[in-house]
Amino acid sequence: MEKAARDNLISGIRLAPTAPPITHLLFADDCIIFTRVQEDEIYQLIQIINKYTETSGQRINTEKSGLIFGRHVPIQSKVNTEEITGMASWEDPERYLGLPARWGRSKNKALEWIEEKILDKMQGWKEKLLNQAGKEVLIKAVIQAIPIYAMNVIKFPISFCKRIEAATARFWWSNNEKERSIHWKSWTKMTKSKKNGGLGFKGLECQNIAHLAKQAWRLLKEEDAIWARILKPIYYPNCNLWEAEEGRNASWIWKSMSDGEYSVRTGYHNAKEEKDAIVENRLSKAQVRICRRFGRQFGGYLYHKSICQQADETVEHALLLCPWTRAVWFRSSLQFLPTVHNVTSFGSWVINTIAKIKRETAKDQEKILCKLGCVCWCIWKERNQHIFQQSQVKPEKVIFASEHLAVEFYNAIEKINNENRSGGGRSTEKKRVTWRPPPKDWLKVNTDAAFHRETGMAASAVVARDWRGKIVSGLTTTFKSTSCLAVEAQAYREALILIKNLQLGKCIIETDCLPLVQAIKAKISLAETDAIIRDTLHLLNEAPAVGVTWTPRDGNKLAHQLASMAAGNGLQRQWIVNPHAQIKNTIRTEVEHFSRRKIYRIIPIWFHFQQAIKDNTEKRFYL
Repeated sequence: MEKAARDNLISGIRLAPTAPPITHLLFADDCIIFTRVQEDEIYQLIQIINKYTETSGQRINTEKSGLIFGRHVPIQSKVNTEEITGMASWEDPERYLGLPARWGRSKNKALEWIEEKILDKMQGWKEKLLNQAGKEVLIKAVIQAIPIYAMNVIKFPISFCKRIEAATARFWWSNNEKERSIHWKSWTKMTKSKKNGGLGFKGLECQNIAHLAKQAWRLLKEEDAIWARILKPIYYPNCNLWEAEEGRNASWIWKSMSDGEYSVRTGYHNAKEEKDAIVENRLSKAQVRICRRFGRQFGGYLYHKSICQQADETVEHALLLCPWTRAVWFRSSLQFLPTVHNVTSFGSWVINTIAKIKRETAKDQEKILCKLGCVCWCIWKERNQHIFQQSQVKPEKVIFASEHLAVEFYNAIEKINNENRSGGGRSTEKKRVTWRPPPKDWLKVNTDAAFHRETGMAASAVVARDWRGKIVSGLTTTFKSTSCLAVEAQAYREALILIKNLQLGKCIIETDCLPLVQAIKAKISLAETDAIIRDTLHLLNEAPAVGVTWTPRDGNKLAHQLASMAAGNGLQRQWIVNPHAQIKNTIRTEVEHFSRRKIYRIIPIWFHFQQAIKDNTEKRFYL
């Protein structure tokens, strides 16, 4: 291509009179070729391409290739070029290499695809299955990484950045109970580094400027690069980059590039500090009015008028010094009396109080410390209910709730400690988990699946047993699938279909796949099993006498064996009537275990019963 351009066989295009001609652009296995719509140049290009295919052995895929013409090219020239090249023309190439090939006046419309992709990611990961740590990883590693490629080229509108950040904040603060939830911290504070009290999330606008700064720095340092030699004649032919002006008809990309003035690392932090300074300056003028209205914490002040209307609402006043909270502390079993003289800050008061409790108490030290935390928590809850739900503050209610909460918490801790302490002798032995029989007149249907990720082959097993452990029915199937969860869901659906077809009545379906059971009980769908779970929920609605339970792998051993044998083609067709020796051994072991467990329960009762008969016989009266 370059030799043909030097020999003036092809001309390429020039974006400015002094700019170098562009004949082609390469990116990985993609190539864009620029030429005039002249038959002699087109034939020259075809000859170059033919020489390349003969030398490399690679062929041009004309079905995936296309022609893009300028707006002033005549229709006849377009038709002739299509006939010569054997390629179709593309009216709208949409996106190329992750960016729109063309965009109109609306920048927000051009970036719609980024917003849709981010929203799809957040909707695909259900909040009920992710804790805050999981959400943090998802936001930092996935959501905030999606727009990075586009950020290197174009500056996003501020309204677009705010929409993305608002959607991300809603995702972070959402909970299991409702879609709309309270945002306890502003996104501006959460984008601060963890060292400065934030969570380290990226501010989209500042991140965008930082990435554009990297391109501006490259443009400054790589003056001999082809893209730098093209941009200079267009936008700053008679000066350097620092003196370049934006220009009247500048492109979106050049306007974006002119915003970059720093390196990536310092650029982001400088931009972030600049934006935070603007926000804090704006808050300093009307912080009381705004923060009181929205109830956001700013420094040590909560910016709600205190309940007593006598002082500013600080953390210390809200939890310790307000008259109603002092009544709670004094009238509770703790009998503390916080005053302005012994409270300098809430943190130091708590530390000093804990030290005093440890110093002056011995026997009930744990109970008192537990009450201290519960009183703080109940005061905070009562205060928030008064502010947000306009309920009346009742110190007696707080005292009762804190005492009840402390007892509940302490009993739970004691129970755990007692179980740990009573670990000597037989109780330290790990309880064996095995198949548990259903109640009489019920059936237990166990399901499991086997999946080979390399081949995609899968097998499912369903086995129904009565309260004595006897096999009533069952089935195994083999099929192809894409994930372990999808295979487990398929096995579960087959169990429901078997119950429906055989009209088995009251059944308990048991599986060792915990995420599947959680999804079915919560009535939510998982990404790769959406259709199967929806079908499963529909079948469960038609079978009200069917229960859903989870068991560890050891409690699902028979179904696991059947699925593994079916996947390895080691299971005969009549396995229900004439089971394999391995299956017989598993059934015998499980039946013996739960039968022995019943005997162990009966022996002590029978011994005491015989002893009572003997005693009563000697005393000549009977049970």
